[in-house]
Amino acid sequence: MAFRQPTYEEFMHNVSRVFLDEFRKLDGPRAVLNLWSDTLRLNYNSLDLLIVAILVVLWTLFRTCITAKFKAFAKFSGLAKRETAKAPECMWKLLISIIFWTSTATLVLGKYDLFTDPSNCVRGWHPDLIIPFDVYCVYALQVSFYVHSIYASLSLDEWRSDTPVLLTHHAVSILLLALSFLCKYFHLGLLVLFCHDLSDVFLEATKLAVYYKTKGGRWFTAGEIVSTAGFIMLAITWFVYRLYWFPLKAIYASTYIAVQLHPDLPPFSLFLNCLLMILLFMHVYWFTLILRIVYDVTTGKSREINDIRESDGNEVKSMQNGSNHALITKKKTKKL
Repeated sequence: MAFRQPTYEEFMHNVSRVFLDEFRKLDGPRAVLNLWSDTLRLNYNSLDLLIVAILVVLWTLFRTCITAKFKAFAKFSGLAKRETAKAPECMWKLLISIIFWTSTATLVLGKYDLFTDPSNCVRGWHPDLIIPFDVYCVYALQVSFYVHSIYASLSLDEWRSDTPVLLTHHAVSILLLALSFLCKYFHLGLLVLFCHDLSDVFLEATKLAVYYKTKGGRWFTAGEIVSTAGFIMLAITWFVYRLYWFPLKAIYASTYIAVQLHPDLPPFSLFLNCLLMILLFMHVYWFTLILRIVYDVTTGKSREINDIRESDGNEVKSMQNGSNHALITKKKTKKL
């Protein structure tokens, strides 16, 4: 069947109906646990776990090495001491976000044609599917990076007010990636990653531009222009990718389209879809915070968009998306 992107009304009606039907089909906790046990027994491979563990260590070593380079560059470029300490983490996440989204986009838009026809995510699904090598590499890198990010949030990064939310997001992402891998829903996983990683690029670019608004005590207009443009692109990509394409393509394919193609989907699909809905609810909440920032700036309640990592008496607008960050709008102050 050819994919036709639904309206929001069709999405809510059809997806809610699928969830209700799948809940009714559950045979009880014991049957579900037995199914998960069989799935893990058939698809679990200790080599996969070893590869992820090795990559986690390599991510940590790589970050340690490149952070030193980034810190030297930040100092050389004239950033103040406080920004010099914060910029390397932002540069690191910007680099990784660009690499991840580019690699995922290559597969989603090109080889597997998952974006224009999301039904390809579930068409031909079978519990014995062999995962392609390129998809395996994306999964191994993404899962290991999220595991590394939990360690980094607890040990390397500053503890911030939104760190608990960040850790929860990482845990949900790891669980979703791992289970979609084991259940052979890896094409769907690629589309989900594609819908999430691009806004991280604009987020980190915006934060970095904020740091470069002042250098050596001097104001740089270019930094203000880039940070404002970056925030606009963040808001646009957040809505388009996470609140429009993510539900109407990825979640819709995983629920309604999947049922049309495979009427007897196993119960684990319900759990995966619940995780996807949790992500969607998070994105809706964070987007309301973006809109609050836009409102404060446009109504004159705030004079600029600033990027900070800890509360310094300003009004903090916490906005998590899988990266450890807080975008705030700074209260009006007189220039000295």
